[in-house]
Amino acid sequence: MDVASNNSKGLPWLEWQCKKPIYADKISIKNLQISTDVFPDSFGRNKTQPALISVTLSLRQQFHSAAKEDALDESTINYGTLSKKILETIQRKTGTNELTTVQQLWSMTGDLIPFEVVEALEIDIFFPKACATADGIGFKSSMTREGYGSLVIYFKNIRTTALIGVNAHERESKQPVVVNVWLDDPKEEIQIPSHVRIVGKNIIQAIEESSFETLESLSTVVADGILKDLFVAEKKLEVGAGVKIAKPLAISFAEAPSVEIYKRPANN
Repeated sequence: MDVASNNSKGLPWLEWQCKKPIYADKISIKNLQISTDVFPDSFGRNKTQPALISVTLSLRQQFHSAAKEDALDESTINYGTLSKKILETIQRKTGTNELTTVQQLWSMTGDLIPFEVVEALEIDIFFPKACATADGIGFKSSMTREGYGSLVIYFKNIRTTALIGVNAHERESKQPVVVNVWLDDPKEEIQIPSHVRIVGKNIIQAIEESSFETLESLSTVVADGILKDLFVAEKKLEVGAGVKIAKPLAISFAEAPSVEIYKRPANN
């Protein structure tokens, strides 16, 4: 199943969720660790770094026969065999022209999926060392059997400080904030890695230079800034930006209050 096919019908992430089966049996592999140089590290170098691949497969039918016979058969997928195939293929193609981009990595992984029993697949490639101020940067590519596709690029747990809050003590000094950002790119127009690195740098700058009283204002400015960054010297891309900002120290007996916003060019 080619998750990077030019013939896919790209959809925003939430719309894609409506296309995949709701009650399907699923097979998942979480955080399969590999080494790769398909995305720059936190210093912008094309050097080998760790990456985590997660695969979720929604099956076309329930695995009744495998459950009944307590044996792996054609109704399910052997996740051990699939994991080995992914690792062996990556190892074989690393250092060749067949594996130089993130797009090639998720396409190669998708090609290893036994599509005859799969209704929808989701491939998440996460780089925990790709951003110095966050837990990492990830790419989630999804596809249904009918050809509906989705691509989400995300920054996980960006940590910085901001002058934010309505209380007097919050106006005196900055406090920590945790920011999660995702770029909804159904037509795969965002340039990887150039656009991604620009967005990451500007998110930090926008937050650290702000002095809003509310998370509502701050999250809106960050989302608008992301969309603006992607449109500078470019055609108007059909992308969306999601931003979630949390204040871990704002409420003593809660982990953190947060505000979440999603914007597309049409509702700027």
